[in-house]
Amino acid sequence: DLAYFGHIRPLKGIESFLHLISHFNKKIKIKLVGQVLEKYVDFFDKINIEAHELHVEMVLNKEENEVADILSQVKIVYLPFPDGISNRRGTLLASIQNGCVVVSTKSTIQDFNDFFEKYCYLVDTNQEAILIIERLLKGEIMPKEPKDIKYVFSWENVVDEHLKVYYNLV
Repeated sequence: DLAYFGHIRPLKGIESFLHLISHFNKKIKIKLVGQVLEKYVDFFDKINIEAHELHVEMVLNKEENEVADILSQVKIVYLPFPDGISNRRGTLLASIQNGCVVVSTKSTIQDFNDFFEKYCYLVDTNQEAILIIERLLKGEIMPKEPKDIKYVFSWENVVDEHLKVYYNLV
């Protein structure tokens, strides 16, 4: 029902995710999908213990196609970036490309909020995220449609934009 996705290391918001899921108390199925980097094994060990206590399924160090398959089956991805949402977040773009409903933290840069708010639920706090996730799971609010954003970040758009530049030069 709910997942976190990304590198398992400090300053990625994992602690915030674990704090949020403690609210759900085994009511929903939760996964932490990520890659453990060797230099952060000590950090991972702490996260792994807490995740186990919270009955979170750990899905670690999988190949790209396996991760895509897992994400395509997840209802909601919560990405609590400490510095907020932006277009440089590969985990965000992968989540969207694989059809996940994304709940994430607001950026300090309003342009990012204005752009991503059309496609994702943006929050300031975990409490806001809990309310949105609960409402999504109950069907009280509908997922936002990521169709347009998939094109914006697609190779097809990259080609189209390059062709526009080329034709303007010719």
